[in-house]
Amino acid sequence: GTTVLGCGRSDGRVAVTGQVRWQGRPVPAGRIVFTPEPDQPGGRQGMAVIEQGRFTTQTGEGRGVVPGDYVASVHLYNGGSPTEESPLGQRLAPPVNISVRITGDGKPLASESAEVTIDPEAQ
Repeated sequence: GTTVLGCGRSDGRVAVTGQVRWQGRPVPAGRIVFTPEPDQPGGRQGMAVIEQGRFTTQTGEGRGVVPGDYVASVHLYNGGSPTEESPLGQRLAPPVNISVRITGDGKPLASESAEVTIDPEAQ
């Protein structure tokens, strides 16, 4: 598993922030959907918005998560001309799924797949 930096809230959910790269470059736009692993009791789906290579659950449509193990589904877009079907521009690649561990204690580790890297932001 992997650890992503989180900050606590009163409902048990933590805010998740970090950086995401695709093929070594910051992702211009996108979303990360955090889905609890099947054996994660009480876990709820969370979501982070990606802007200029950085993501956070604390803005816009973002939703934090309860600490635990998740599959992060990373949706990559070029951030170009928005359309009704694709408000974040053109899709760069199919969604990439990465297993991550989200904690609330601020001890992050990097996570990556073949083409996507998720790094927690330094505080």
